[in-house]
Amino acid sequence: MTARHSTPILLVIALAIHLAAVETTATQTAAEVVAPTADRPCERISIDHEWRFQKGDPPGNTFIKDPARRFTRPKGNPGGDVSYVRRDFDDRAWQKVDLPHDWAIGGPFLTTGPYGGMGRLPSWGIGWYRKKLSLPAEDSGKSVFLDVDGAMSYATVWLNGHLVGGWAYGYASWRVDLTPYLIFGDENQLAIRLDNPPDSSRWYPDGGIYRHGWLTKSGAVHIGHWGATVTTREVTSASATVDLEVAIDNALKASATVRISSRIFALDDEGRKAGDAVASVEPVETLVAAGASATIKGSVVIAGPRLWGPPPNQKPNRYVAVTTISRDGKITDVVDTRFGIRTVRTRNIELTATSAELRSGATIITALAPATQ
Repeated sequence: MTARHSTPILLVIALAIHLAAVETTATQTAAEVVAPTADRPCERISIDHEWRFQKGDPPGNTFIKDPARRFTRPKGNPGGDVSYVRRDFDDRAWQKVDLPHDWAIGGPFLTTGPYGGMGRLPSWGIGWYRKKLSLPAEDSGKSVFLDVDGAMSYATVWLNGHLVGGWAYGYASWRVDLTPYLIFGDENQLAIRLDNPPDSSRWYPDGGIYRHGWLTKSGAVHIGHWGATVTTREVTSASATVDLEVAIDNALKASATVRISSRIFALDDEGRKAGDAVASVEPVETLVAAGASATIKGSVVIAGPRLWGPPPNQKPNRYVAVTTISRDGKITDVVDTRFGIRTVRTRNIELTATSAELRSGATIITALAPATQ
């Protein structure tokens, strides 16, 4: 059965264009470290330096040999008895590396075999990374996360011999929660195993932790990973409505009442806040159960919005929503969400394709299905 449209269709897409980074916890350059301040106690630390690396598994490691099981977290603590994850393992003979690191880029190039589509570089195989982490005793009570911007692939993480978690897909950033396994005020041992299958790509996929690594610290009650989302609607030259949705995680063993507020600033050409807030979302208080999450929503109107548009004929204006969580009058987390405001309208859905010139030498093609008769 097919639907029939007897009148022209108005297709309206209100876009909140997230540019550069969805949040401060998304992929960024190594220079964008976030230091704690009185009004922003959360912290983001680069851990790119002083890693140890070794190719191959140690003898006796039988961890997840079945590829069909690599997508699920095993029960218990698999791999906890493997020598490479232990705190007392001596890795001084391993190679010293900094991130980003690609174990294959140095070659040698392969002259035989079916690996032309993977750049003829030995990017497959198993590799281990180890790094020591020291956190001060005063960080006890905070939530601490490992953020990795890219690792190829089937990453598995241990801390102090405990299986923390992992991420199978090699082309995405990911996060694991280190908090339950950290020893605050002492030295911790982080171990990451990668297992990059052969014939896994039609192009060169890299091998290793090929992007930056971070430690992110926040209060025990904090905004979830990529938990602040902005959308826009009712966009005109006079005003635009901004909708904000925030996911809040409570890692405490007791429920917590928190206050969430958001202010919106215009950004200049360098991505810095320009002047005072142009709008503020009405603060909201909510109760988050122990070990649970909650979502709050709010809206605000921006007068005279500066619209995002592609150069050279338009300007990619941007805004940032600064969302703050506080508990008992104390700030526990702050997240920046950058976005742009734009509305795209297509009045004839029978249009099969349209193209718009973005810049010299670049054309975007938008394919639309014809209306069903």
